Amino acid sequence: MGFSASTIGYLWALGVIAEITAFTFGSRLLARVSAPALIALACAAGILRWSMIGLAESAGVAMLAQLLQGATLGFTQLGAAQYIRTRVPAQVISSGTGLYSACAGLLTAACVFLGSYLFASVGGRAFLLTAALCGAGLAAALALQVHEARQARVPSAG
Repeated sequence: MGFSASTIGYLWALGVIAEITAFTFGSRLLARVSAPALIALACAAGILRWSMIGLAESAGVAMLAQLLQGATLGFTQLGAAQYIRTRVPAQVISSGTGLYSACAGLLTAACVFLGSYLFASVGGRAFLLTAALCGAGLAAALALQVHEARQARVPSAG
């Protein structure tokens, strides 16, 4: 990739602006789609974003990829929060949120740690593995969406 430290800083700031925008307007999107659908959208954006970063040769491509940060992080967090808020019983919602945060943090730490070794050997192409992980997340989110659609059609007993 070979970007200067200042270019990386600008790209990082662009990603933060995209996140703020996603959090600002994401509730409107959540009013129209389910939490699993929003997470699936985030994962699809992640596949595109991390593929672009993994193959980026220019700052322009990296800038476009960073604009997707709002969708990847913002929509994932909004979807997860909505899912927890609507599916976890109120008396344990703090525990559910804490468990989600702990798992997300541990997974992120493990990926960054292992990714640093991969990056040392293949450079920016290491981000293609992140795109593949987003693909797995997309499959899981779509499976959850299908499961919930089926559950909604099953009449409740009682």
